[in-house]
Amino acid sequence: MIFHDEEWQVIFRALCLGIRLSLLYDLLRGLRRMRRGSRGYTFAYDIFFWICTATLSFRLMHEYGNGLLRWYVVGAAFLAMWIYGKILGRLLHRLFQHLAVPAKIILTKLKRLAIMKVKTDSE
Repeated sequence: MIFHDEEWQVIFRALCLGIRLSLLYDLLRGLRRMRRGSRGYTFAYDIFFWICTATLSFRLMHEYGNGLLRWYVVGAAFLAMWIYGKILGRLLHRLFQHLAVPAKIILTKLKRLAIMKVKTDSE
């Protein structure tokens, strides 16, 4: 099988798609950890992730494959997710763990300020 320039471009886009989806999943995982114990948020984050995954994957397949499923594109996306998880994902996971506590403190203080402002405005 001989690859043409357009097929290499599709593979490159599939690699980028895999990295973007992995980054999105890591960001949502960080948000999920800030709201532990809330199944509603976990469900919403998962639904949002899968809708984004389906939409972006379908769009890539529709634009370049005329709607046909190209297994090398799926393989390239999974390969990018695996490489991301092994290299960049671990580093970002540690960074998010260190940023989660200060972010939670800041969000709690902002929430209290908003509640105080609403109370003073209503009085």
